[in-house]
Parts: sequence; structure tokens; C-alpha cells
Amino acid sequence: MKSQLRGLMALAAILMVFWPVEPVPAAGRYDVVKPDESQSVPTHSTYGLRIAPRLDYSLRDLQFVTPLVGYAMGTGLRRGQAPVVYKTRDGGKSWLVRPIECGWNPRAIAFADEKRGLVTVSAPIGCPDACQYLTAALLTSDGGETWSEVRYLEFQGAIVDVIFNHEGTAFGMLFHMMHPGGDTWPEYHLTLLRSDDVGRSWSRIHELPRPGFDGFGRFPLRYHQDRLYIPWADASIKVFDTDGRLLETVETGYYMLWDLVIVSESTIFATAINLDGTQHLIRTVDAGRTWEIVYEGAAKVAFARSSDDFGIIVNRGHMGYHQRSLDVIAHTTDGGTTWRESEPVLSLGSNIRRRVHHPSVERDLLLLGSRVVEIDHFDRE
Repeated sequence: MKSQLRGLMALAAILMVFWPVEPVPAAGRYDVVKPDESQSVPTHSTYGLRIAPRLDYSLRDLQFVTPLVGYAMGTGLRRGQAPVVYKTRDGGKSWLVRPIECGWNPRAIAFADEKRGLVTVSAPIGCPDACQYLTAALLTSDGGETWSEVRYLEFQGAIVDVIFNHEGTAFGMLFHMMHPGGDTWPEYHLTLLRSDDVGRSWSRIHELPRPGFDGFGRFPLRYHQDRLYIPWADASIKVFDTDGRLLETVETGYYMLWDLVIVSESTIFATAINLDGTQHLIRTVDAGRTWEIVYEGAAKVAFARSSDDFGIIVNRGHMGYHQRSLDVIAHTTDGGTTWRESEPVLSLGSNIRRRVHHPSVERDLLLLGSRVVEIDHFDRE
């Protein structure tokens, strides 16, 4: 077991060489994908729920830059291989698909506007003798018609999350794993990055303390009103300004946090885990000075219109040989005192990879596993 762990952690270092931006060959122009009609689900509440057919069984990220124009990223049927980028111009009714023949492992997709964006990628190279991780990105300035490659000199690790603000500044989370050798546990390093040129270059703005093994993979990056939020390994929330200065550390009193939703500067939701493994959905309405349990049990926020009006995905168990999940979306308009559940029971899972909120059209989009789920809000008797 230890030898396998050492082999895995040997993929720690990153190539410390910089190449200029180069064109990346792509498999022709975007081809049109016309999936079947989305499945509409009666909810018996104040929202409509539509589950889109699968575009790709390995979708990893989703972003909409306007209510109609959006991008998604996966690896097609070849899991863990070349990126496949999807684009919609009609709010997700139809998608354009384009494989990018670079052979790299995609990590995140983000766009500053309808034209300018990037896909961060990584790939093991030099294996098995001197395994390193190549850290790079694919950039576009024409809405994904053409892509260019850039590799970074000064970093070690993979840029695993990217967020653009309204001014076009990008913020990224750099994850780097180092193995000191022998039977020593690996070291995990996280660095907060900033880019002012849509990902052509990045600067370090904050080196985060080592989280330890228990913290691996649980650090989603959130942005709200010129503040960056990161749930930390000790179940606290670190809050930064856009220059990387630590503004405050918000304590929750729990053992772990597995999700984080920022509604406003004062209202925050999180999925919290106790030391005994029990889970709660918790909420603060005073910027973290106090927390309260709004749902006891495993749940994640599907959408949140306010501190009182929100929906959660709740797992009701599993069924069948392949453990098909049984889920409902429970909706409250009174802060969790009463709930109305979607019918029938769905098979969604609670692995929310990305949430996209469009207040102008009262619509939320979720990337749930490999499905895009659309939630339209309206008044229903």
C-alpha cells in the first residue's frame, strides 16, 4: 500500500520550463449536438426543474457568461484524456461540441466574456523514471473557434479552479502535491493565483498553509463582491480580498466543510461534518459570527435566492445492483421551518461540480455529476 502511495505521490513536481503560446490542433470546427428534449419534472413548489440529457459522461465543469451563451468541458468517452469543449448559444437547448487534440487532462473551464476564456490542463510527463506534472492552459479569444497553448514557468501543480470577476480578472487555485520520500506522508500545497490577462500569465497572491492529508480536494474557490472565500481543512472559511490579503478567518465549530454557497456578505450556507461523521446543512446570516442548523442530515444547496428561500438536494437512499441514488430537491421559503419536496424521487446524486445563477432570468443551472440540471423560478399555486 505504501509503495502504491509513493508511486502516486511521485507525480508531484511540475515542469519548470516555459514555452511560448502555440496553436493547438482541433478536430475541425464546432459540430452541432442536438440532444433529446430535456425531462421536465413536476416539483409541487415555486420552481420548475428540467434535467438535460447527458452531453458527455465525463463532464467536469460548466459556465454561462450570459443567460444564453454557456460553455461546458469534459473528456468525451475517453475519460481522463483530451479536453472536449461544448458551447451553447440558446441557453442549453442545443450544444456545439469540439474535441481539442492535445492529449492533456482538463481541470477547469472559465470565460471572462463570450469570446475570451481558458481551459486549465495538466498531464503527467517523464514517467515512470521522473514523473512530473505539466501545468498548462488552453486559451481562446474567439469564443472557442481556435485555441492556443500556454505553459507556465513559475508554478508546480495543477490549476484546479478558476473564477472570473465582472472586470475580467481571473482567480485560480493552484494545487501542488509533494512527496518527501520514504514513509513520510505527502505534503499538499495550495496557492491563490491572480491573472489580469485572461490566463496568459499568473501571479501568486497568497500561499496557503499546508492543509494535511485530510484536506485533500476539499477547497472550492468562491467569489462574491470583491471577496474570495475558501473552506479550509479545519472547517473554517478563509476570506481574502482580490490582492490576496487575508481579511478574516470565519470559524464554524465543525470538523469538516464539504460545500460552500455565498448568498451575500452576511448569508453563507455550508455542508458541515461532525467528528462522528454526521452531516448538517448550516447557515449564518451575520457573516459567520453565529451558525445554525437548517437541515439535519446529508444535503447540499441546489439554489439560494435568499437566506429564507432556498432548495437543497437530499439523498433518500439507493436502489438496485448498481446503487442508483434516490434524491429529492426540498424547497423552503421560510428558512427551513417547512419543506416541499420534488416528486417523483429523482436519480441526481449530490456531486455538484458547479452552480451557475442568473438573477436576471431567475434561473439556476447545476452541473450534477455529468448532467446539467436547470431550475426556473416562478410562482406556482
